[in-house]
Amino acid sequence: MNSGNEDNPIQRSFDFLDEIKSESNVANQASHKTIGDEEQEQLCAAILALSTLEGIGFKAICNAYDSSFLQSIVQDVIGISSHPFVTKSKNESLAAFTKNARNEIRERSASLLESLGSAEIRFTTIGHASYPKAFYKLPDPPRWLFVQGSAEILHATSIAAIVGTRNASDEGIELARSVSVVLAKQNIVVLSGLARGIDEAAHQGCMDYYGETIAILGEGILFNRISKNASALRETILDRENVIASEYLPNDPPSERSFLRRNALQVALSRAVFPIEFPKQQSGTGGTILRSKKLGVPVIGIVPREIQSKSMLATRSNFELEHIPIHVMEADLESQIVGILKEILPEHPWYPGPEKRQQRFFSVLTKRVLQASERLELNDSSFDILTAMLKKELRSRS
Repeated sequence: MNSGNEDNPIQRSFDFLDEIKSESNVANQASHKTIGDEEQEQLCAAILALSTLEGIGFKAICNAYDSSFLQSIVQDVIGISSHPFVTKSKNESLAAFTKNARNEIRERSASLLESLGSAEIRFTTIGHASYPKAFYKLPDPPRWLFVQGSAEILHATSIAAIVGTRNASDEGIELARSVSVVLAKQNIVVLSGLARGIDEAAHQGCMDYYGETIAILGEGILFNRISKNASALRETILDRENVIASEYLPNDPPSERSFLRRNALQVALSRAVFPIEFPKQQSGTGGTILRSKKLGVPVIGIVPREIQSKSMLATRSNFELEHIPIHVMEADLESQIVGILKEILPEHPWYPGPEKRQQRFFSVLTKRVLQASERLELNDSSFDILTAMLKKELRSRS
């Protein structure tokens, strides 16, 4: 019988999540077990080693985790070759792997561990102190994460997601950027997915004001995107001491399912979600809205006062269909957004000074100066000249 959901990405997102719930029961139970640094490192090496085997991908390794197979090979349990995960898989490469698992892990993981290390990518798993606790609210939290950049931002308590279509209108791009700037100035972490369109505008608007941003990927953290814009934006995110994270195997390409799953992780980390532009209700952003409602994360609809594009008109209609209160963009957008978020984040210190963003700017600037210091033979007197020039320029503008 045809359920009518084949072409409905929103429903598919929940079908997919429900499909893996039964596989994730062990993962949820493991959230109560404390994992130390050494065990976490061993687990990472085992995951990377398994990922090199033919016929073993992300889903299979998730099953290996949930069946305690990964934990068993890390602990060097005797008789691992007869573990149900091995016998049921009927994978010859896996069977051979188990005959000398410790050596296989060491040899097979070495290259990937080197790649991760050179890119300063870290690994965290359920139960470790570095694992973001916000993910525990999910019925199926990510079993692990690969993290690049300032990992502590993932633990922030004031995070807002900005989401929307890749094929954004000029109105949508400007609105995403404007909302992002307001959040950055209020020291709210801006979270998005590093996709083109709304995501790119959200990340960039935040970084233009030296705010904090998180990019949750729907592909492996080492996967090389063809888009030059995405690559450049990624470099800027890391250069500005922000963070990128993915639960997928390092070189995994993106897929429709992985993007839908990525959206669930975005919601779990966020205290509020801003869907900026989604002309189709049955879309990834539509699925993100439904996931937000399931997890009790407020969804905030903001639209321009005078809408010009068909896409933004459709977005307004979709807000109405989803019963999301619509806020018409006011001249003082900052006061408007702060007024909305105060009820959601009453503990947040509103209207902070620029000191935190200044510190981020100074940190970036210091790195730039140090990178150039050797080539330019900079010394104390050079820095005195720089300080004098800066003061002169600032005085001339005041």
